[in-house]
Amino acid sequence: MGQLDDPIVVNAIEHITQTCHAAGVKLGVFTTSAEAAIPYIERGFTLITAGTDTLLLGQGGRDIAEKIKGG
Repeated sequence: MGQLDDPIVVNAIEHITQTCHAAGVKLGVFTTSAEAAIPYIERGFTLITAGTDTLLLGQGGRDIAEKIKGG
């Protein structure tokens, strides 16, 4: 889990991508950031999430804490 650079995972994603493109099936992916989403968009994925509620809430909390500490 979370080992998106593992060759087995990379090959599985590529196989699914090619199979879906050949069948005319739309592709979707959950990513953790806008930066992580871009390569999928470039490969034709059309249903994209860039972040999760827990990641976004955590980042918001860190931003608030940094502002309070710095100000």
